[in-house]
Amino acid sequence: MKNNLGVFAVLALLTSCSSGYSEAELTQLHEEAIAANAILMKNLNQNQQFELWQLLVQGEINYQKTVSLSLAQLKDLETISVVTSDPHNSLNANSSYEFRGVKVATLLDRYGVDADVTEVTFVAYDGYRATVSWADLQKYPIIVAFERDRRPIARSDGGPLYLVFPYTDYPQLQQKYGDRYWVFYLTHAIAGTPDLGLQVGDRKFNARSLAKFPQVTIEEAVGYSGWSPGKVQLHGVRLRDVFQAAKVESEETVIIQGKSIVHRNPYKPIEIPVAAVQGCDVLLITAWGKKRQPIPSRMGGPLTLAFSPDCQEFFPQNPPWLTFVEQILVE
Repeated sequence: MKNNLGVFAVLALLTSCSSGYSEAELTQLHEEAIAANAILMKNLNQNQQFELWQLLVQGEINYQKTVSLSLAQLKDLETISVVTSDPHNSLNANSSYEFRGVKVATLLDRYGVDADVTEVTFVAYDGYRATVSWADLQKYPIIVAFERDRRPIARSDGGPLYLVFPYTDYPQLQQKYGDRYWVFYLTHAIAGTPDLGLQVGDRKFNARSLAKFPQVTIEEAVGYSGWSPGKVQLHGVRLRDVFQAAKVESEETVIIQGKSIVHRNPYKPIEIPVAAVQGCDVLLITAWGKKRQPIPSRMGGPLTLAFSPDCQEFFPQNPPWLTFVEQILVE
């Protein structure tokens, strides 16, 4: 903040000593000071965002349910450099860049990956997800990068954390993991699929407790990204049944929160009118397909939010189908 105060002091000095400058010179200096201050404030806000940024390691690990790592803690771990092209650099996609970060396998091995884990799902701030084979993560130097060409990765360039694949040294990776696997503003690394856990008011529910509710099956074209097109069988429980068991009531809205940070935004919550909860089948989905398969992390599981066709009348736009459901708030 010291630098910002310095700019404001310049403005004050110009005002008090105006007799030494022409009107045009004062105007120019004033505009330059304001522009400089804007740049400083932008950098300050970006630095604060970077300092608060965390990578959450979750899923089938031996350490604990969730490990939270700040940028500073990541930088203190064993780091490596990878020189490779960046397919998302629209100005020079064929140029090579030096990325520095932590090898994903090194990071996850630190917390003990369960023996039956076969894949790791990476989730971004905006809910985007990509899944990579655990065997490939162990074989290749795929990294969680926090620097590009020895500078922090700006948010506009996918930072502060960016999942990077070493295409240049291992061109076979580009065939298997194309551009869409480079996850911008990374926030989560999920080994396998974590146990189902749902917080509703003061109550917590797991897969076993949800299985005790009346089960509902619908067959719909899903609103989740990354699922196959066409209709899919979805199996789960009604949200109103869960509310009744949790003994919660709401007169106006229900707020659904997912794993992704954007889906936990208090200023733009995912709201469902109580009339929809009571008047149609708003569903918490625990399985999919004719074989009732559990929903893995790569599909946004283990718990997702879905809507039966009769819910459409309650939503001016499309209902908010949501992956990685973790918490429900009532207001």
